[in-house]
Amino acid sequence: MDLPRLALPLILLAAGPDYDQVCRDAHGVLTDLVAQDTTNPPGNEIAAAQVAAQRFRSAGLSPQLLESSPGRGSVIVRLKGDGSKRPVLYLAHLDVVAAGPRQLWSTDPFKLTEKDGYLYGRGVMDDKGMGAIGVSLLTDLKRRGLQLARDVIVALTADEEGGGDAGIVWLLKNHRELIDAEFAINEGAGARLDANQLQYVGLQSDEKSYHTFFLETEGPGGHSSVPLHDNAIYRLAAVLVRLGRFQFPPRLTETTRAYFSELAKHERREKPRLIRAILEAKGRLPRREVDELSQSPNLNALLRTTCVATQIEGGHAENALPQTAKATVNCRVLPGEPSVIETLSHVVGDPMVRIREDRPIGESSPSKLEGPVLEAARKVVAAMSPGVPLLPVLSTGATDSRHLRLAGIPSFGLRPFPANDDDARRQHGRDERVLATSFRYGCEFLYRTVEELAKQ
Repeated sequence: MDLPRLALPLILLAAGPDYDQVCRDAHGVLTDLVAQDTTNPPGNEIAAAQVAAQRFRSAGLSPQLLESSPGRGSVIVRLKGDGSKRPVLYLAHLDVVAAGPRQLWSTDPFKLTEKDGYLYGRGVMDDKGMGAIGVSLLTDLKRRGLQLARDVIVALTADEEGGGDAGIVWLLKNHRELIDAEFAINEGAGARLDANQLQYVGLQSDEKSYHTFFLETEGPGGHSSVPLHDNAIYRLAAVLVRLGRFQFPPRLTETTRAYFSELAKHERREKPRLIRAILEAKGRLPRREVDELSQSPNLNALLRTTCVATQIEGGHAENALPQTAKATVNCRVLPGEPSVIETLSHVVGDPMVRIREDRPIGESSPSKLEGPVLEAARKVVAAMSPGVPLLPVLSTGATDSRHLRLAGIPSFGLRPFPANDDDARRQHGRDERVLATSFRYGCEFLYRTVEELAKQ
């Protein structure tokens, strides 16, 4: 079957790497990585780390396999430059979230499947696709024997989906020298397709922080044949209905203001007018325009902190009244948001429902949108897709970049796999997929960017 052709111009250099071959190799690496079930928990990332390590060894590189605990493996490899500039770190993670019920997938989540122009499999977007490209671009840089100003470090790590304690956090604490760099490229931003046209490539410099809360309540229990008004499940359900109707107030951060300013220049139809209205607002953002923009789940998530119920449990037997009920609420918090737990307490409004906070995942200051990474990415997007803008992005999801930023390593999200909103939302969901043409585009884009940085 012919693959769908997108308006993603590829302008190849007269001399240089064979991007087609590099990206075919990356496809092969991705096949092997997806086949390793690295669902976190428990992770078992060492299986995927060994796959990558073997590829590196075959290219004459010397990878280091490191385990924070049995099975929680990361692989790090360095291609030496002349040392005139500090290293660049290319980061990707090997663990994936649970696939969920297998029968709901149209393909085997742990087998890379090509269908209707797409590559399906758990991790193809988040984040084994980027990991596979890192393996292939580094082995090709080694093969070509270029004179590099910087060392290029590729680190494929464990436990990003679990917060990073068994991966990047452990590496920073115990093996900082292996990944220390002037700056890092990581996941965290995509490239948006609208009607099969590439609208923009994103460069993430900041992200929402990740907080999880548990809403818990109790009831007297008893025999189900004699129902009581005091029912733990009903009480919790009423609270979740209120939470589902609640919205945090919208506001702009420095990064989202820059994002919307650029987006308004390239959007069509009514969006530029709506965006200009919120950019020009003094004080509170205008409700009508915010409500219209918030019809897009992606834009809504950029405009406000969000809290959503993701898991629920209650009761202990089908013929007994529930003695307990519990909901997990996951929040993605804008930088500078006032106390989220105080807001949740107000929304819950029931002293019989306790709110318990899980461990905070951490918040960092944004990376400054200036310097070599921004310049390199701009140069590459201009060469590959003339006229397409590079937009500053606040990531609505948490990444390992926050740990690097807290450690003093500026980190930038760059995962340029062009995707429409539906495909982008399949990350962490069922039938995760990426267009084969988008994987090819992202492969070349990342290669060009890393090479540009390494030669500076």
